[in-house]
Amino acid sequence: MTAPEDGTRLGADLAVADVRQPADVLIIPGGPEWERLIKDDAFLGVVRELNENARSTASVCTGAFLLRPAEPEVRTLREPAEHEAGRAG
Repeated sequence: MTAPEDGTRLGADLAVADVRQPADVLIIPGGPEWERLIKDDAFLGVVRELNENARSTASVCTGAFLLRPAEPEVRTLREPAEHEAGRAG
């Protein structure tokens, strides 16, 4: 969580598994834990459920890797940017 002096706050109030209401917008952030989370079926199930009920879904950086197995039928409006981890050799 980030809370600079001006009061702007970036962080989560709930763990993803504790979200009980549909989200208007679902944003899947990237981060160093993506390789662990991509193997977590319970986490991906919650992401799938939230995605099904969201009006809009987006991902940032390695968050795209988490969104793809959660919803293989995701359609994009434009070509996604490629993360360096996804580039071949």
